[in-house]
Amino acid sequence: MQMENHAYCYTIVFKTNITSLNLDGGFNLYPNILGEEAFIQKNYDLDIGLKISLVNQGCILTNSAKQYLQTNGKIKQAVFSAIDFYLNNGMPVNVPLDLKFSDFSPYRIDLNSEQSPCLYYYDQLISEINIEMQPEWNEKFTQSGVSYSKIAYMSTDRLRIKHESLCIFKLQEKAVIFAIYLNPKVLQFYIKRYF
Repeated sequence: MQMENHAYCYTIVFKTNITSLNLDGGFNLYPNILGEEAFIQKNYDLDIGLKISLVNQGCILTNSAKQYLQTNGKIKQAVFSAIDFYLNNGMPVNVPLDLKFSDFSPYRIDLNSEQSPCLYYYDQLISEINIEMQPEWNEKFTQSGVSYSKIAYMSTDRLRIKHESLCIFKLQEKAVIFAIYLNPKVLQFYIKRYF
C-alpha cells in the first residue's frame, strides 16, 4: 500500500452509527462529527443561526454548572432531553443535552468568574444565561388529586398541555378552549426585536 509522506493512518471505532440514510439516496453525518463551522461563521450574528446550531449540536453542561444548578433548585426538564434558558438579550433557547455525540459539541454551559452560568462556544463567551428551573406549581395537585405536572408544563415561551390519546371531553362531544399563556419575558424579547 502506497502512502503520502507525513500522512496519518488511524481508525475510529464508534459504539453506534455515525450516519443515517436519507430519502434522496445519500447519507447524513451527525453534525458533531464534522462540526458546523461554516454554518456557524456565516450565521453567528443571527439569532436563528445560533438556535439552529444549538439544536443540531446540543450542549455540554459542565460539572461546576451542574453543582451550581443543584443548589438553586431542580432544572426544568424540557422537551427532547433538553433544557430551556434565556440569553441576556432575552432570546429563549431550548438546547438538547443528550444528543448522540453531544460530547463533541463546541457549546458548553459553565460558570464565569462571578459564578454565573454562561454559554460558551469553545472558549468564546456567547452570553450569560438564565436557566429555567422547575416551576413551583409543578408539584401541586388539582382538587381531584391529579398532579399539575401530568396536565401541563412550561416550554420556554409557552404553557403546553400534555395530550392524552383520548380526551374525555371529545367523547362527550364537548368543546374545550385553552387560553394561550405567553411568558412575559419572551413577549418582551419579541416586541423589542421585531416591532
